[in-house]
Amino acid sequence: MWKTLACAVLVLAGLALPAAVRAQPATPDAKVAEELAQQAFDAYQKGDFGAAIALYKKAYQSSAAGVILFNIANIYDKKLKDKEQALEYYRKYLRSGDTEPELVKRASDRLDTVRAEIEAGKRSQEEERNAANPTSRPNGSTTQPGVTVTAPTPLPAPPWTTKQKWGAGLGAGGVAALIGSGVFGYLAYSNNNKAKEKCTDEACPDDYGLGTTKSAHKWANWSTGLFIGGAALVTAGVVLYIYGPTKKEDRMNGTTVGIVPQLGGLAITGAWQ
Repeated sequence: MWKTLACAVLVLAGLALPAAVRAQPATPDAKVAEELAQQAFDAYQKGDFGAAIALYKKAYQSSAAGVILFNIANIYDKKLKDKEQALEYYRKYLRSGDTEPELVKRASDRLDTVRAEIEAGKRSQEEERNAANPTSRPNGSTTQPGVTVTAPTPLPAPPWTTKQKWGAGLGAGGVAALIGSGVFGYLAYSNNNKAKEKCTDEACPDDYGLGTTKSAHKWANWSTGLFIGGAALVTAGVVLYIYGPTKKEDRMNGTTVGIVPQLGGLAITGAWQ
């Protein structure tokens, strides 16, 4: 009895069953365990390791010999490379209370080795995931190790249409007119101050005062005319520029331009989105 099980352990673990186990009486459960152990050993020799494990588990239900647990752990570890199951059955063997010093040493050594192999495998998988997945950068761009990602080249701005070119020209002319209006306004202000030094509210006593008064009026008229004309040109230029694109989606949606009367003149208002 137990000859077959001892042979299986000799192959898998390098040890025979302890004498106390070999001396067990031939109970019905022991007979069943022996038959199952023989079948498990045959399956192991054929390379059918899954069937061998299943048969060893049945054998353990019939006779709870600790060496069977060691055999199961050994097959999971060395043949099926199922490290988690190997750890579980090595632990079960060490807790079984039916152990041998040599097998205890081997099971303990394999526990440490298998744990290290599992941790190394987890680190390797993490490194592979990091290498496969792009890493996010603060500016929103992404990169992979060994790969340089360049920002896409911005599309060139569409060329101006004829209306836009006219709008730009009118707008520039209007700005120049507004600048001229400011210059003439300053001249009118300066001549008006000089006329006040020579003239009263009723009359001017000499030709100098009369001349400066006329100059002040002339420059003021020029300033007002240029301001009105410049404002009109700027408004027309802005309108032509905005509505110049042929495609509606190219226009500056929500743009409004207007001229608002204010104290001392006119003001151009606008809003761009």
